[in-house]
Amino acid sequence: MAWATLEDLADHMRMSGDDAMGRALEEAQDWAQRKRPDLDPFAYQGPSIRKAVCIYAGLLYREGSSPQGIPGYESEGGGFTDATAYYRALDMLGNRKPVVR
Repeated sequence: MAWATLEDLADHMRMSGDDAMGRALEEAQDWAQRKRPDLDPFAYQGPSIRKAVCIYAGLLYREGSSPQGIPGYESEGGGFTDATAYYRALDMLGNRKPVVR
């Protein structure tokens, strides 16, 4: 079981899922589990974790599907950058939360 599914990512990106999107999702899942090793990778973690994985997978997918690198959102007039998306994913993942050991 994963923290996010291909259907979650396809919905997030408003596209139909494909193999490249599946690979990006696997990479994002691995990234998220390295950032939060205290969480069970086989248990449901809630909507914010799922969204964080989808945001990061979307960034990875866009990076791989663009010949000139990662395209920006600025052309759409929103001023939303990939750095903003990355830090939003980290925040939703709870990356900087203190962990009791």
